[in-house]
Amino acid sequence: MLNPNNLEEVNYKISMLHTEISNIDNRNDDKDRSGDAGINCPCHSLSEKVPSNNKHVLRHSRVIPIFWGHFYVTNPHIVAATIRMLSDIVSGPYMNGLAQYGVSRGTVLGHHTIDTVPPNSDPLILDRDTVRNTLVSWINSGTVSPAPAVNEKSLIYIIFLPTGSDITDSGAAGYHNFAKFNQDSFEDDLFWAVIVTKGNDDPTSAVRFANNIAYITSHELNEAFTDCDNQGFTTAGGCEIGDICESRDPTCSCCTKFNYNVKGRTWQIEPYWSNWHMNCINGNEPVSIRMFLKEIGINPSDGLRQLGTLLLNIDYIASRM
Repeated sequence: MLNPNNLEEVNYKISMLHTEISNIDNRNDDKDRSGDAGINCPCHSLSEKVPSNNKHVLRHSRVIPIFWGHFYVTNPHIVAATIRMLSDIVSGPYMNGLAQYGVSRGTVLGHHTIDTVPPNSDPLILDRDTVRNTLVSWINSGTVSPAPAVNEKSLIYIIFLPTGSDITDSGAAGYHNFAKFNQDSFEDDLFWAVIVTKGNDDPTSAVRFANNIAYITSHELNEAFTDCDNQGFTTAGGCEIGDICESRDPTCSCCTKFNYNVKGRTWQIEPYWSNWHMNCINGNEPVSIRMFLKEIGINPSDGLRQLGTLLLNIDYIASRM
């Protein structure tokens, strides 16, 4: 039982809770490739609250990984390790800090491994239209499922590109995007992220493969969850919560990473911006009940009974944001 008079105890216990979740338009939302010129350089020096705009977020994300290319077909252990990394991010404590943006922990659904035709024919370069049209064709043919529902606001596909392919966004290691799939939807309902894996084609270490792309995976997902269609948490200049914290170096170095430990596994992933702390956070820290109560206009000294809930967890906090 949570003791409302002991905020440290509440913070700790909330951090341990796992949320149970039931089962076109190009944008300039790129992520620097480590060591390359800074695409998001203007964002690195920002120290201001990121506005919510229309607050379009993926509150209860359902993530569908797609592994595209013959490399994944012949190396299923690579796929398995990458799914573990993805699940540790999406359903783990990294999501704690996103509760302030109205985002709960998510879940990873069944994956899809799709070969190139013919095998070993990775496209050298992939533009955004090609990726979008390919994803839509997979959904329409049933190769990838489920399809987005009308007015979908939880499903997101994450596409791990062929290891021989690059993207037209110079210097970027990934991006996330959106479009309208169902004619009856009021707004965009198709959301996806793209992860570049070019050159990361050593099959001898699955963990190394997954760790090489863990930083960009965490970056694109924390942004897609909090700004799925450019109407969520983003500045007027297009800076999202991951862009600000990929580096705090105005000379555009990249990228800041930390060791994220989950269930005996360690992934090197990126921090993100916290409007509550006005600073970068790793995300996996305990949620501050004091900050939460302040955000919803409640004096912590008045106690937690005024919330009117018997269950105070990450899901509840996100629902109040």
